[in-house]
Amino acid sequence: MSTYAVVKDLLQVLIVPISLAVFGYYWPLWLARTKRDAFEEMIWREMDEMNPLDRWSKDPDFRWWQLLPKRFVHERIFLEPSSNREFVLSLDPTLAYHEFQMWTAIQKVQAVTEEAQKLGTDDAKKKEKEWLIEHARQWDHHLGKICALIAGKKKLSKGEELHNRCKELHNKWWEAIEFRHPGFREHAPKLSSAPAFWER
Repeated sequence: MSTYAVVKDLLQVLIVPISLAVFGYYWPLWLARTKRDAFEEMIWREMDEMNPLDRWSKDPDFRWWQLLPKRFVHERIFLEPSSNREFVLSLDPTLAYHEFQMWTAIQKVQAVTEEAQKLGTDDAKKKEKEWLIEHARQWDHHLGKICALIAGKKKLSKGEELHNRCKELHNKWWEAIEFRHPGFREHAPKLSSAPAFWER
C-alpha cells in the first residue's frame, strides 16, 4: 500500500471525524460566548445613558425612580427572565443577579407610587415614602455592585474606563436620591409589617 493511500485512510478514519467532533463541540460555545460578550457590551453602552435627568434631579415633586431617562433593552430582558431563560443563565451569574435585583427595585417602586396615588390617603403616602427609601437602597446597592464587578473589565469606545463612568453614574443617582431622602443609605425605614398590595 502506498504512503498516499495510508495517509488518505488515516485522514478518513481518524483526523476528519475528530476534527468534526471538536468543531461541533466548540462552535456552540463560541457562539454563546460571542452573544454574551455582545450583550454585555450593550449593557455597558446603555448604562452610559442611565444618568438621572438633570433638569428634574432637584425637583422634589419627582420621585427618584422617575428620573430614569428612558427604558432599556437589557432592563426588559432581566425583568422577563422566563422568556430569556437560557440567555440569562449564560451570563456571569453574579452580574445577572445584581442586574435583576436592580431593575426589580424600579419595577416595584413604580407599583408603590401608582398604588399610593390611586388610594390617595395619608397612610398610603406614608407607606409610599417608606418603600421609596427601601427600593432606593436596593437600587443603590445593586448598581454599586455592578460597578464593582466591571471595574477595569471593559473600556468605552472613547478609551475611558467604564468603571469610572459607572462610578460617576452611581454618584449621580446617590445625589438625586439623597436630595429626596437624606441618609437613605444609613437609615433603613421601619416598614409596615402588613404586606401591601405591591408585595403580595
